[in-house]
Amino acid sequence: MNNKKISIISLISFLILVTVVTSYYIYKNPTEIKKCKNLETEQEINNCMVETAVETSNVSFCSSLNNDIKGPCKRNIFIKQKNLEGCNELKQEFELDSYLCISGVAKETKDISLCSDIPFTAAKEACVSNIAIE
Repeated sequence: MNNKKISIISLISFLILVTVVTSYYIYKNPTEIKKCKNLETEQEINNCMVETAVETSNVSFCSSLNNDIKGPCKRNIFIKQKNLEGCNELKQEFELDSYLCISGVAKETKDISLCSDIPFTAAKEACVSNIAIE
C-alpha cells in the first residue's frame, strides 16, 4: 500500500514539475510560442516548435510536443550540443533518432569512430560517408 502511495505521489510530483517547466518556458519565450501558434498548418506549427526548442537548446520543451516530433526535436538539440550521451539516451524511446543523432554528432565532431556505435550497416555507412565528404 505504501509503495503504491509513493508511486502515485512521485507521478503527481513529476507531472507538476513538467507543467511548471513548460509554463516557465512559455512565459519566458512567449513571442516564439505565439509565432508558432499563429502559423496555418500543423506541419508549420510543429516545425516552428522544433526550431524554437533547438534554437534555445531546451530539451525539456521537446517533451511537451507530439510523439512524432519529440525524437527529432531532442535529436537536433543533442547534435547541436554534440551530446553523445543524450543521443544514447534516445535509444530507449526513439531508436532511429538515436542512430541519426550519433551520426550527426560524429559529423559535427568529425569523429568517424562514433559511427561504429550504429548497429545498422546502411546507417553506419551513411555516417562514415557524411564525414568523408567533409
